Amino acid sequence: MSIRTTFAGIATVAASATVLSIAAPAMADYTAAPNDSVQGQAASADVVGFGSDTTEISVFKVADAWNTQATPPAFRIATYQAGAQPAAPAPANTVTLPDGTVINRPNGSGQGKAVLFGASNQAEADFARSSSQLSTGTGSEQAAGLLQIPFAVDTLAMGVSSAATNAPASLTIDQIYKIYSGQVTDWSQVGGKAGTIHASALQGGSGTGKFFKEQLTTYAQARGTTFSFGPSIDTTWQEHSDTNVKNDPNAIAPFSVGRAGLLGGTIHIESGWSKKRAVYNVVRGSQSTDAGIKWGADNNVLESLFGTDGYFCDPANAAAIAAGGLQQMLKPADGGACGQAMTTAPAASQLVSDKVATTTSVADTGDTAGTLGVTATVVGDGVNAPAGTVDFFVDGSSTAAVSNVTVTDGKAVAAIDGLAAGAHQVVAKFTKSYGTAFVNSQSGSTAATVRTASSVALAVSPSTGKYGTARTLTATVTGATDGTVAFKVGSAAAVNVAVTNGVATYTVSSSKSAGTYAVSATYLRTATVASSAATGSLVIAKASPVISETFPSATLAGAAGKGYVKVAIANSTVKPTGTVRIYKGTTLLRSATLSSGQALITLPKFTKGSTVTLTIKYLGSANVLAGSKSFTITQR
Repeated sequence: MSIRTTFAGIATVAASATVLSIAAPAMADYTAAPNDSVQGQAASADVVGFGSDTTEISVFKVADAWNTQATPPAFRIATYQAGAQPAAPAPANTVTLPDGTVINRPNGSGQGKAVLFGASNQAEADFARSSSQLSTGTGSEQAAGLLQIPFAVDTLAMGVSSAATNAPASLTIDQIYKIYSGQVTDWSQVGGKAGTIHASALQGGSGTGKFFKEQLTTYAQARGTTFSFGPSIDTTWQEHSDTNVKNDPNAIAPFSVGRAGLLGGTIHIESGWSKKRAVYNVVRGSQSTDAGIKWGADNNVLESLFGTDGYFCDPANAAAIAAGGLQQMLKPADGGACGQAMTTAPAASQLVSDKVATTTSVADTGDTAGTLGVTATVVGDGVNAPAGTVDFFVDGSSTAAVSNVTVTDGKAVAAIDGLAAGAHQVVAKFTKSYGTAFVNSQSGSTAATVRTASSVALAVSPSTGKYGTARTLTATVTGATDGTVAFKVGSAAAVNVAVTNGVATYTVSSSKSAGTYAVSATYLRTATVASSAATGSLVIAKASPVISETFPSATLAGAAGKGYVKVAIANSTVKPTGTVRIYKGTTLLRSATLSSGQALITLPKFTKGSTVTLTIKYLGSANVLAGSKSFTITQR
């Protein structure tokens, strides 16, 4: 059996959405089409539908599965292929309804919906396949009380010949808008090869064509203008037929990506612009004229097929829908809108067709004595953090120790009290939030421990001190004899020190800058003992300078004195930094910067035979106080 509609060499149904009933014999003139699920006249109890070419294969596949169940169903799904039948004695393009009425075979969403209301209403027609939304306004499909029930997701894009095309590899919505509004007529104008563009907007009544035009209209409105098809745009090509495209390098038409994939590789889908859309089965609402088959009626015939819990939304039929080039929409519980009767299109967020698998793991993150602390990590698609809750089960219990912990940024944290100290086994079970596509999952059984308590006492020695002197921090741990203590001084990174016999020590360098620092000692949790911490304060005062010099006491006649000025800290190897100056009275003679605590200075020449008193002034630094020292030198 063919998996696509074939239209070569056959007549095409009129573009008008009107479907005329005609007087003709019921069976004699009927010729089956490949995607007719009932061969011949349907029974009155059957659910009869017409319309969209886009959805006809998927609906046929589901209908065939329904009709051929091992236990015959109480009614069949009679879905009829869009478009004209193969040639047969006239009238060859007709379908006979259960009451004997013969109608022209509806071709497209618009004609399919037309048999449900208005002048073309047929009481024995029960649903229409549609790839477009209900029309609005006076006399519209929506005003007639029709309801659209989404069941699948389709992606619309632009199709060209796979054999040879003058189109560029990619088209933007702006380029498509200009082609279809007639502003661009040659492929070379949009980066392709020279060639007059042969563009189709599909046949009249096509839901795909209507949806496509709506996208171009919306784009035009966003640009502050309007849209209408250019004079050379063809509106007679059969939807999803490759006949006018596959051998024409200048042809282009909107195609369902899934349906194009069923055409044997004759159609190439352009990259660039594409748009997801819902596709529907459309039924009458409260204005149904079929007494036996109504949406919302007590018999639930249509709900059993199209409703949220109906056959078309059953995950078991996802493969049948996919065989027709579409993807089954997820149910509302999973973030989709499958089976929800509506008059407007689903939100973009509801156009979901794939559930997102999750993995859940649990880790021992407890650090409170007497409490089992655990964290569950739930990972989804790596894009969106899974939404839901986690229940934690301990030691194989079927009753959750902690329930409904919200997953935030992929994690759920729980503290479980009332357990004995020591090891336990924990399982975390993730339950996704209603309306999200994530799949429930659970962790393996993981060991976690109820830890015992510890405490830390922190001592600083010496208790007071100055810059240049090392300080020792001592942490005494109660409740553990080994493990690790993390010492932290001010904003510096923590330093981990091993605990020996309950004690850990850390030496603060003698070069630590002067200041007041918050200090802490944190005993890091072990497999059996919880962490604890103590805090304190470390005060490092500025050091007093020890100033010395190496100038000669006398200089030779005509020579300048030369020597080192040194600044030190008593009983310390730390070398001060800063500036030293030499004055004669209030007159500055020389200035120098200390390097490794000293500076080489050459004095000026003084009056012959004079003895002068000079003063060294150390200006101090952030760590050392200022100071001065006087000395004399004789100029011979």
